[in-house]
Amino acid sequence: MALRGNSGTHYDEDDAVTLADHLPGAAPEFVIGWGSVPVGGTRALKVYVINETDNEAGSATMVVTRPEV
Repeated sequence: MALRGNSGTHYDEDDAVTLADHLPGAAPEFVIGWGSVPVGGTRALKVYVINETDNEAGSATMVVTRPEV
């Protein structure tokens, strides 16, 4: 399982980078930092898995906004 994303509100496969990944059996959660995304900035994210036919499948795009702390 892998979490990939890019800055902005639209997921771009060519611009996306792997932010975190897990081996099979690991807890299905991702904890990541915001890096260079400013307060109020957004990241477009997708979770990718290898399905039962050994093909990669991605989730719907999730857009997350960095909160003001």
